[in-house]
Amino acid sequence: MPVTDIADYAFYVHYSMEPFLESMALPSSIKTIGISAFAYCGLKSIVIPENVEIIRQEAFRGCAKLENIIIPASVKSIHNSVFFDCRGVKSIIFEENSSLETIYFWAFYNCENLEAMVIPASVTYIGEAVFSGCTTLKNIIFEEGILLETFGRGLFSSCIGLESVIIPASVEIIDDYAFQNCSKLNAVYYGGANVVSWNDINISNVNNTSLTGATRYYYSEAQQAGNYWRYVNGVPTIWS
Repeated sequence: MPVTDIADYAFYVHYSMEPFLESMALPSSIKTIGISAFAYCGLKSIVIPENVEIIRQEAFRGCAKLENIIIPASVKSIHNSVFFDCRGVKSIIFEENSSLETIYFWAFYNCENLEAMVIPASVTYIGEAVFSGCTTLKNIIFEEGILLETFGRGLFSSCIGLESVIIPASVEIIDDYAFQNCSKLNAVYYGGANVVSWNDINISNVNNTSLTGATRYYYSEAQQAGNYWRYVNGVPTIWS
């Protein structure tokens, strides 16, 4: 019988023990990576197989030597704290035509070397403090057509290097501390057409001044005078 699950705590290393695992080739039959399966084990590289659908909580927590991660299009859910304290991670790339729907709280917490990320259009839920402590994160792109409704509590808190962010037109709530200590944030690319729709967003006044004080651009497919932007090859681009 083919192996379909990596068991909970399969390669987990207790904090009092020495890490022992640097790389791992997983069989293509794997569909689920279990709770804390590789937590603190010392991984430097891993290839997540194409058939994986669920990565459970803390699966790679504390794998501080991981640098580059590719999430297959098959993955539907990233549970809480999956890459918590993966301080060496520089890039996390989601494959094209992603099936990802949910990213739960603290998923990328303290990935302090992560510089950028593109969130697939398939995502409908992102939990609290997912990017909190990602101090090197400069920009975050939400793919065109995403239907995300809420920016959760502390979503980008202490992302002190964050310079730009897309706020999809579908967003209705931006919770407390979502942009706390984002002092470098200078460009907000809003997916709505005008200030009227922007004002319809319920933006908490608890430590979100970095967001409300940044220069805001509204989405327009046609060039026009003023602060407007559009997607060019998936990247937010200001109309000049």
